[in-house]
Formats: sequence, structure tokens, C-alpha cells
Amino acid sequence: MSKRIFVSAFFSCVVLCVMAIPVYAAETPKDHPPKASPYKLDEYSRDKSSVTITFTGEQGGSATAKVYCGAPIGGKWSSVDKDVTGVCYNFNFCYDVPTRDVASIKATHLAGKTITSQTIKANTNGEVTNLCYQVMKKATAADVAADDYSKCTSANMLSPKEKQLCAFDEQTPSQISANTGDDMFKMLSANGYTSNGAFMEYGKIPMGDNSKLKWVERESGYNPNGTVMIPSGPESSLADYKDFVRKPPTGVVSTESACFPAQFSLCAGSPPPSPEPPVNGLCGSANGGTYKDIASIHASARCYVGIPTAITQSGNKFVWSCKGIPSSEKTDSCSATKQSEDIVRPEPPPVGETAPPSNYCFFHVSGMLIGKDPVPFWFSQIGVTDFASNMVGPGEYARSQPFANADAFTFDGIAIGRDTTVTIYSKPNFQGSIILNQKGPAVINNRIWASSPQAQNGWQTSTWPGEFHGQFPPSSRRYSSSDMHAWGHGTSVKVTCSMPGSCASYDGEYTSQPATNTANACGAGSYSDLSDTDTSYRWACTGTDGIARTCAATKKIVLNSGECKGYTGEFSTQPASNAASGCAVGSYKDLGDTETAFRWACTGTDKIDRTCSVKKKVVVTTPGVCAVFEGSYSAQPANSGNGCTSGSYRNIADSDAAYHWGCIGTDDVEQVCGARKKQLVCTYDSNNKIIDRADYCRGGGGRPKKGVAAMSVASAI
Repeated sequence: MSKRIFVSAFFSCVVLCVMAIPVYAAETPKDHPPKASPYKLDEYSRDKSSVTITFTGEQGGSATAKVYCGAPIGGKWSSVDKDVTGVCYNFNFCYDVPTRDVASIKATHLAGKTITSQTIKANTNGEVTNLCYQVMKKATAADVAADDYSKCTSANMLSPKEKQLCAFDEQTPSQISANTGDDMFKMLSANGYTSNGAFMEYGKIPMGDNSKLKWVERESGYNPNGTVMIPSGPESSLADYKDFVRKPPTGVVSTESACFPAQFSLCAGSPPPSPEPPVNGLCGSANGGTYKDIASIHASARCYVGIPTAITQSGNKFVWSCKGIPSSEKTDSCSATKQSEDIVRPEPPPVGETAPPSNYCFFHVSGMLIGKDPVPFWFSQIGVTDFASNMVGPGEYARSQPFANADAFTFDGIAIGRDTTVTIYSKPNFQGSIILNQKGPAVINNRIWASSPQAQNGWQTSTWPGEFHGQFPPSSRRYSSSDMHAWGHGTSVKVTCSMPGSCASYDGEYTSQPATNTANACGAGSYSDLSDTDTSYRWACTGTDGIARTCAATKKIVLNSGECKGYTGEFSTQPASNAASGCAVGSYKDLGDTETAFRWACTGTDKIDRTCSVKKKVVVTTPGVCAVFEGSYSAQPANSGNGCTSGSYRNIADSDAAYHWGCIGTDDVEQVCGARKKQLVCTYDSNNKIIDRADYCRGGGGRPKKGVAAMSVASAI
């Protein structure tokens, strides 16, 4: 008898007609409620089960996807575009562009995009526009990931474990058994079980093979007392097992594809791209200004837009450029005039000073008012000491001697540099109350002179040109709230400075990050790494002011186009599954197939997808057809020569009532055929049990075993 299937039930009317068929509570396809991505479904699922995955991202992402088991790929979790809604990200991206280029940028780089705002940037003389546009990606099936995994470990395998079979059916013991003593599995009698099926996972079959996992279910009309025998081999190919789960015996069991437990995610592989479009360079506020030296030209003032080059000196000019991003965009040429001196202090440094005053780190005190231009006996010029004023750099001044000129008169004006903080104490040695704690930039003049005609020269409201005087905008200039005379004699002062970070300049293009530490990355401040863009290596230099200045060097980008790997002829399966098998140049991306072609794409560094395809092999199939044998037979009438009118002949196990064989067509589907057996008479003992088959009498009355009363029941098909 064939080991492909053995049904240990006796098909006779007497047996079947007296048995009650149980009602099963079968495992059914499930529609799981929505779960947030990522979500782990740690159970096996029947075909047509589904999971709804939701996604909420920090950058406006909100999406939902329904993932099905077996649709459209049997035994796999997958989605199609119609089952995915929402977006993976949706946010406004804003960046600075030259105002003169706004129209051309909107017509080219931002063509087709939604502009959300367009604003002239403050303190740029109208030369810079902050442009914002929408960056959005609609969620599709390609954004759904389902990574399945097996739970069939040694701990879960049925005994004996060397057969490597797992069965998952929430029954104890399992309906499936591997303990048969031969190369078979079996589904036990249905009695005592509340379910009529189980997930069978065969550990000897690799992941990806459709036969590895199946839902196996007892047919509702089949004898519940019967045991279904399932072949497990042969060891070399497992062909008998695969044949069984692919074409189970009709009326006994049915099988269908099932899905493994899986980890689901939505939009995890779709991070927002670097959205900044190309821009032309634009000189910053330092362009056209006057400076003492190159170090005085603040990094943030060199370019409104673009990447500054190193500053060089030519005669009395400082020269640099602002390169577009990327470097193929236009460069703006910039220059500033060299000033002989900003800070003029002929006297030696006072006790307590830790560094001389500089353009942005100084405290200037005068016995007169203080402003941009000197006015005899009324105004001292900021940055230049005279008979009535003193100027110091950072330090701690325990007594008022460093301010002797101003102290000889009265404290009537002070100027504090942009990166400077001044604290004045009411007593020496930093004792008493704090009279003033002021961070620069600040120009403060004594309020007692506010109505004086000589003070009505516009010192509070006029625009002061140049980088040095320009650090004091009108908003930083005011009269004191009290008489400043008490700020001088008998006081003490602390002056501290917070220096801004500045970037080292890198011209040209680089194949790797050139700036890796404070020594080679920053002119001033401490180094920290930043994430790069598609066109730039980026880092930051943070000064003692706590502000991180962003720095960049241009990447050297070599563009190439994706190329498809050449395939000729027709294929029954997709030949290209990765970059190695699908692309001569570029990265691989799977595309949806058509009815006539397998499709994929190869993407080069130019970010353009090149579509590739090969023809599908079309196979015309012919079904298997049984030859008809009427009447009844005492021996199998069919063989390979006469059993099939179409298809290939295969012998299969007979039943008690009929001879059986199969006809397999080119569509790989087997049609089960049969011919009646001649009438037979079976002998029973007094307990209505069948006497051993050796005692059967064919064609006549049976006889009981010796000493046993017997009865005979004839049955025919």
C-alpha cells in the first residue's frame, strides 16, 4: 500500500451511517484591529487574515495600511496601493535665498511644489528672502514592511524531534503527531478536539518554500474516528510530503497557504530627503564694510547665502566669495575695506585685565556721553580713549583705578561690546549691591543729559555703518534709568566675554569629511559633528557664547546612470532579485510586474530610476482526464497505458470499495480516478468486530473463527 496517504477508517455504510459528525470550532481568518507601527504579530495566520498598521511621524506623517495574508502573494504578508492611505511625512521646509533669485527658483527647482510662505528676512537690507515650501510623500505599498519569522524551534518540535515538525493549533495534546514509528505524520481522531485543523510547519523545508507552512484541516464529512496518515519523506527531496500538502486526498483533508508571525512597519524605510534645492551664493552684511583685520570679519556676516571661501587681503581690501550650493551654482564675489584701528588705547593694561580689549570684547567708560563720533567736551568716540575715558578688556577690577579718567569727572557714558557682559558692584572687591549687570551690545548715557541740546544729535536713532559700530543697532542704545554718577568712584567691576565660534574655510570639493576635530575644523570654538546633506559635509563650531555656527565643505559628487543587467529570452520566474542579479550599474528596486513582463529598476547616483524588464514565459496547460471504467473489477483495470485519456498516470492507494489512480495534467493538478471492486462479503464476530482480513471469503458466505458465533453483512459500492 502506498505511503502517500493511509486513512485508518473503514468506509462501509454500516460504520458511517451510525456515526455522529462533530461540529468544529475552526481557526478562522482574523481581521486584527489597528496597531501602531512597528507592531509584532506573534502568531500564525490563515489565508485572508489581515492586520491594520498605523503610523504617526514627527514630521507630519500620518498613514494607515491594511496588510493581508496571501493577497496578492500566497503565504506572504503584503499590501497593495489601494489599501494604503495617508502620508509618510508632510512638513514645511524653509531656507534663505537671494531675493533677486526668488522668481527663477520658484519656476525651476520648486516648480510644481506648494509654496507656503515667502518673507523678506530682517536685517538683510531686503537682499534675502526666507522661502518655505511643502515637502510631502504619499504612503504606498512600498512603504509597508512585513518581516516574517518562524517559531518552529527545537523547544516547539513534536516528538521525535529529529522529524523536525511543529504544529500550532492551541490544542493539548496537538491534533498532529510525529510519533508514528515510521516515515509518516498523522492527524489524530477528531474526538475530544474543539478545532478541526492545525498549522503544520516542517523544519526540514527552508523559508521561502511554499510547502514549509500549511493550514491542514479535516473535511467536515470525513469520519471523525479516522486517523489521517501524512507522508514525511522521502528524506532526500520530501517530495511525498510536498505532494500531499499540494494535492491532499479529496473528502479527507484540505490544505491552504498560511502566514508566519511577522514584524510590521509602515513608512520606516521612507525618511524625508534632504529637501534644500540649489541656490546661488550671496554676500553677507560684511560686504562693503570696514574691518581691522580678517579675524574681525565674523563668519556669520560673510555670506547671507552659500558657503564662504577663505578671506585673503589685497592691499587695503579683504576679498572672499560666497559659493552657491552645490558648487555648480553661481558664486558671489565679496570685499571689505581694511581699517587701521578700531580699538585705540595707548595706556598700558590695568591690573586685573586678562586680555586686551578687542572689537567685540571691551568695556568703554567715559566722563562724557559716548557715541559713534567724537564731540569735544560732550561725546567720546566708542573704541578710542581720550582725556575723559578709559577702556578695558575682560578681567576683574577690584577697585575703580582702571577708570581714573572717567572717575576724575563723572560716569556719564558707557559702551559694552557685543560679546561682553559687565557687572558693577557698589563697593570695592565685588562687595555691596549690584548696580548694573548688562550684556552687550549696549550704549548707555546718563539720563540727566537727555534734554541737553548737545545730546540731540541722533545718537540713539541713526544708523551706524561698518562692522564695529554696526554691532550697536538703535535698539541697543538708551539712557540710564538712574543717575550714573554713582556707578564710578568707590565701585568694582567684572568684565567677561563670550567669544563666538568660527569655521575653518575649505575650498574645493572633497570625497570625505575634511573637518574632524577642533584643530582642523574651527577658527574659534569647539567642534561637533553634524549630519551631512547630499551636497555638503557639515559640522559646527560652538563659541563660549553657546551658539553653534554651522560650517560646511562641498562634497565631490560623481554622477552615474543606472544600467540594467542584460537578459534575453523568456522566464517563468523573476531572474533579477537584487543589485548583483539585476543591475550592471546602480542600486536595485523591485517594480510591479505586468501580465507579460517581470519589471525592476536600477538607480544611479543621479537618483533617476531606469526601468528594466524581461518577458514572462507563457505556459499553456492541459488538465488530466480519467479514462472511464464501468462495471466492477476483481483487479485494478487501469495502468499507464489505459488509465488516462489526458495527463500522466500515477498509482494511488485503493479504498475497500474501489481501485484508484491519478491523472496529472501539465497544469500540475491531479484528477483522482476510480473503478468499482467486485462484491465482497465480510465476516464479523459476535461483538460486531471484523474478523482478521485473512479470514475474508470473497464471492460467498463467510465463516466465523472456530468457536465463535458470527454474522455476515454484504456491502457493495
